[in-house]
Order: sequence, then C-alpha cells, then structure tokens
Amino acid sequence: MTRAPFLVQQRGTCCALYALCNAARFLGIASPDPGSPEWEDLVDLTSCSNGPAVRVFEAATRLGLRMTRVAADCVEAPAFLTIVNPDPNGCWLHACLFIGRAGAGMRLVNYSLGEHAVETVHSIRWPRWPNARHYNIRELIR
Repeated sequence: MTRAPFLVQQRGTCCALYALCNAARFLGIASPDPGSPEWEDLVDLTSCSNGPAVRVFEAATRLGLRMTRVAADCVEAPAFLTIVNPDPNGCWLHACLFIGRAGAGMRLVNYSLGEHAVETVHSIRWPRWPNARHYNIRELIR
C-alpha cells in the first residue's frame, strides 16, 4: 500500500475506485496500487472491471473513508465528483477527485484518463439528476 503520489487511470472502468484511493492518499491514508492483491480485492468488491462501480460506500469504508453527499457548490477537498466524461467522444459518467480551487478553476485528480494526475479545470459537464452525485470525503473514525 502507498500514500503518494496520486493514481492516474490509464483505461478501464474503475474511476470510482481511483477517486477513493486518491482521496485516501490526499488524507494521508495508505491505499493500494493498481494490480496489487489489495487493489484486485477492491475491484472484485465494486465489480468495476466490466462497468460502473457498485458498493462504492463499502469500498470507502474498507479504505478508512466516510462519504457525505453534498450539493456541487458545497464540495470541500477532498470530494468525490460524478461528472460527464471529459473525452469529446464520451457521454458516459466519470468519477474524479476534487482537491481544491485554483482561482476560478477546480483542481481535479484523474479528470482526463491517461493524462496528468492533477489538472485545473474551468468548465465541467455535470450529469443530470439522479446521476449528479458529489460526496465530501473524510477519514473514518473507528
């Protein structure tokens, strides 16, 4: 398990898992690296290898995280954001991690697949309800 740096998704459908593991790293909590046995356990739990993740809250708990749903204008770093994939050819949902503001932009981790780990984004395509879901993430106090 590793604390830093942030993970960048190269392909696949586990963006929610990347967002959760990056949130853990942001908070100083160790999280698994892709391909490790611990990572594969979380992939199995969330079923994200062949489609959208399920049991995201259970995966968060396993990582020592607590997720609280908030409106998009109430996010505080770190926050799990559900957005429309930024790929110009994409129309599917994507999860990324909000880590702060930079002027009028939002600093996001794993926004563009295979690109930079952290990007400042000034325009985001938000999904319509009920898919627009955003969660502030904090360390789970056990």
